[in-house]
Amino acid sequence: MKKLSMILAAIFVLSLSSGVALAATGSDSLPNPGLTPDSPFYFLEEWMNSISMFFTFSKDAKAQKALSIADEKLAEAKKMAEKGDQKAEDVAEKAYEKYMDEATQDATEAKAEGKTNALEQIQDATARHEATMQKVLSQVPEQAKDSIQHAIDESAKGHENAMEAISGEKKDQKEQPEVSEPKEKPEQPGNSEKPEQSGSANGR
Repeated sequence: MKKLSMILAAIFVLSLSSGVALAATGSDSLPNPGLTPDSPFYFLEEWMNSISMFFTFSKDAKAQKALSIADEKLAEAKKMAEKGDQKAEDVAEKAYEKYMDEATQDATEAKAEGKTNALEQIQDATARHEATMQKVLSQVPEQAKDSIQHAIDESAKGHENAMEAISGEKKDQKEQPEVSEPKEKPEQPGNSEKPEQSGSANGR
C-alpha cells in the first residue's frame, strides 16, 4: 500500500512537472525540463512518454509528439551539462537522439500522405536547438563540451534530414556536379609519322 501511494504521488508530481514543461519556455526557446535523469522518478516520465507515443496514431501527429519530447530531452541535457552531471547528461542526450530520429522517420512517412507540417516543424526546431546548444557550449565545463558538441551535430543532422525530406532530394545529389563525357579528339589530317630521312640528303 505504501509503495502504491509513492507511485501515485510520483505520477502526480510528474503530471505537474509535465504541465510546467509545456507551459514554460525560457529565453533559449527550450521548454522547462521538468524531471531530469538525476531524479529517482525519471523512469516514470519515460514510461508516460512511451504510452503517449503508443496512443498517438497518425504519422504526422506521432512526429510532432516525438519532436515535443525531444525538445524536453534537450532541455534536460542542457540542465545536466550546466550542473556538471555527465552521466545524467548522456542519458538525456541519448533520449534526445532517439526521439529526433523517431520524429524525422514518422514525418518522412507522413509526407507520403501529403502532410509536411511535422517536417517543417523539425526543420525549425533543429535550427533552434543548434543555436541554443552553441550558446551552452561556451558556458559548460570542459568535460561536458564533447557531449554538447555531439548534441549540436545531431541537431544539424536532423535539420539536414528534414530539408532533404521536404525537398525530396539528397544533399549529395544536389551538390554533385554534372559530369560531361570527354569529347573525342579529332584525328589530325595526314600521316602523323615523320618521313624517313634519306641517307643521300646530306650527300652521305
